[in-house]
Amino acid sequence: MENRARHFGALTILLAFACSSSNATNGKDRGESPDGDAASLTPDASTDSAINKDAVKTPNVSADAATAYLSDPKGGRITRLQVQGRNLYWISGYHRIVKASLDDRTITTLYAAPGTSDSTVAIADFATDGTNAYIAYDGDKDYADRGVYQFPLDGSAAPNQLTSSPNPNVTYPNTITVSGDDVCYSESSAIRHVKTSGGNVTTMVQDRGSPYDGRLLVKDGYVYFTMAIGGSLARDDVYRWPIGVPAPAGVDGGSPGGTDAGGPTAAPEKVSLVPGNYTILLGRRIDQGFVYWSVEDTVYRTDGSSFATEVFTGGSPLQPSDTGIGYCLFPFEGAVYWGLGTFGGTERLFKQEVGVDGNGTLVASIGASDMVADSDYLYVASGSDVWRLPR
Repeated sequence: MENRARHFGALTILLAFACSSSNATNGKDRGESPDGDAASLTPDASTDSAINKDAVKTPNVSADAATAYLSDPKGGRITRLQVQGRNLYWISGYHRIVKASLDDRTITTLYAAPGTSDSTVAIADFATDGTNAYIAYDGDKDYADRGVYQFPLDGSAAPNQLTSSPNPNVTYPNTITVSGDDVCYSESSAIRHVKTSGGNVTTMVQDRGSPYDGRLLVKDGYVYFTMAIGGSLARDDVYRWPIGVPAPAGVDGGSPGGTDAGGPTAAPEKVSLVPGNYTILLGRRIDQGFVYWSVEDTVYRTDGSSFATEVFTGGSPLQPSDTGIGYCLFPFEGAVYWGLGTFGGTERLFKQEVGVDGNGTLVASIGASDMVADSDYLYVASGSDVWRLPR
């Protein structure tokens, strides 16, 4: 089982964050051994329903002063929001993937994974490419079925397994992203690659450590990620590695740029300016050709062809002593959104235009666990609800 000392050591910081990790596996019960029959993801439309709720009336009010736009049909915590066309998709709790129409707000359950407990992870993460969904499947104790699965977003076919975990009693998929015909996913402390059509699996990065943000981003032939080098007390940095290129022998997260028997060897390229201490977070998406990330109260970005630059410093709203950006730093069409929370205080959602002086404007008093956007609206997940806010 992976050493998670860094996460436990940062517990007080984690509790301050209003936003939730896309790596839902951290801190969850995985059991000790394979248990039960082989798990499979099966269609489940038994609880499909239309959620007839009013749109949010005004963004600058507390969450209970307006009406949620959508609610999860099972009351599960909503994570990993996706928007494709006129539909929203999300993980409901840890076992279900659902689709909600933005036209009539009808919610359909696409797939439900079998499991032993609602609090045990079955689906760790998922990504979409407009046609298919790709699942990082953790198994809910049915370890033999851990791996990456693909199924059509229209629900017309059962999931197809693209990869299996090489040592399912020990390793497990955490996060996943797709771009074109490339699927990149993390498997415990490794980052791997497979084509959307399946086939050979390439291990691109080994011994990544336990970075606070496990998200992966893909841009121009590179996978961007955070990595913790130097053991349980290491600080995180942002790195990149060419997609599909195997990790060289002798190089791991403990010795980037280290040496093998023949001399210096290649290592992931660091792109961050300053390290983070449990607070470095990748942006939710690539925006206008830039990869974004934050370190404590400062946001940075790079287009991959030049050095990273500082975008803005949040100042008072982003002070990490009592708040945290969480796992929903979201750049969209030249603006950056982020959620904050305090111990016993008000949860808030902020926005800052890139290139405009300022340290963030209050958008809404709402706790944000994830968010996506289209041309008109920002869709914010908070608990088991989705709030629709004008952009």
